[in-house]
Amino acid sequence: MSARLAVIEVAILLAFLFPPFSVNATRNMNISTDKNVLLGEEECLITASVSGFTDGELIYIKSAFYQSGSTNYFGYTKSGDTWVKNSASNISQRQVKIGDWDGTLTVKSDFGDSGYKGEGDYLLKVGFYYGSYMSVNWSANTVTMTINEPDPTPTNTPMPTNSPTPTPIPTFSPTPFPTKVPTATKVPTATVTVTTTAPTNSDNDISSPSASESVVLGATFDATTGSHMKKLWEEISPYILGCICLAVGCILFAVAMVIKIQRRV
Repeated sequence: MSARLAVIEVAILLAFLFPPFSVNATRNMNISTDKNVLLGEEECLITASVSGFTDGELIYIKSAFYQSGSTNYFGYTKSGDTWVKNSASNISQRQVKIGDWDGTLTVKSDFGDSGYKGEGDYLLKVGFYYGSYMSVNWSANTVTMTINEPDPTPTNTPMPTNSPTPTPIPTFSPTPFPTKVPTATKVPTATVTVTTTAPTNSDNDISSPSASESVVLGATFDATTGSHMKKLWEEISPYILGCICLAVGCILFAVAMVIKIQRRV
């Protein structure tokens, strides 16, 4: 009896030292995704089906993209409004409570991580921490995911605008008019000879001899002035002629009146 009691006591002690939930083999997770192709920054929704966990148990979860045969994991997991890198510490990952968690998590690629090797097919799995949170455990299955980078946004290059060539303004050079050099008009010179005889002074012994003096008068007539006078005469001559005609008419009218009056008498 004492031996059996001792065995029971040891079993109870071991149960307290190593509780059932600490055994890794009892916890399991299977995943599925809503898509198998990610373009650029597109997000992917993972649904996890868990087993072996205790309600109320707190665990940390994260996503992991990787190439087959590699352990260089990359990717982002959304925690609230924050995106957490795969390489962040365990307690920095998203924390969920078994029994309250709906089993979903949102993930996306991380193009800046060294684990990303360009466009192509990658494997996706979910890691979770529980218990002491020291080591990561992985989902029982993986999903193949094709990752494509976003196409570069085309930049509209503005077409060069041809600057209009200014139209030259024509320059007009004034044509010089020939200057007519006036012809010098020869002015006739009039010569007038005047002969004077000095009278004899009978009262004086000294007599003045008669002298003949020739005075040459040079009258210079400006041809331009003569032209102006001629033009003036041509302008006023009709008026003078009209005045003469009017005067003659008045005289004839007066004579006619006088003759008429005399006939009445």
